[in-house]
Amino acid sequence: MIDSDLKDLWTPTGLLLGFQVTLFKWRLEREAEVGDKGDIPWLVPADYLSILGMLTFVFGVVLLPLLGLVSTGFARGSFGLGALLFVGQALGLAGHYQLFNRSETRKFVWFPTQEKIVVVLTILVCLAYVYMSTTK
Repeated sequence: MIDSDLKDLWTPTGLLLGFQVTLFKWRLEREAEVGDKGDIPWLVPADYLSILGMLTFVFGVVLLPLLGLVSTGFARGSFGLGALLFVGQALGLAGHYQLFNRSETRKFVWFPTQEKIVVVLTILVCLAYVYMSTTK
């Protein structure tokens, strides 16, 4: 029998996972278009946060608890971690497109400084979250 607390997590997980998949699909389409124009397509580090977040949702909130391999508490923690990674990815993409300043010149680089700052802060917040979740 599936715990009702676990079932309650699946609705917001599905919603956030749907947003992530849509955003990731948009990124893939954009990069494919860039490649078709002869430029170099790439996944940026913020995209890797998205992939990690989606894996956290799918495995940590749905599959492993459904198989009975982890507790509902673990699923709750995984949901929080996935949500942090989702937010970090969205902010990281804004940093990648250098939207956090008013400079008129954009540098077309794989990992601009704004994105570096967001990705590092996201990783630090996620590490703090995991540490605080496990030391209760």
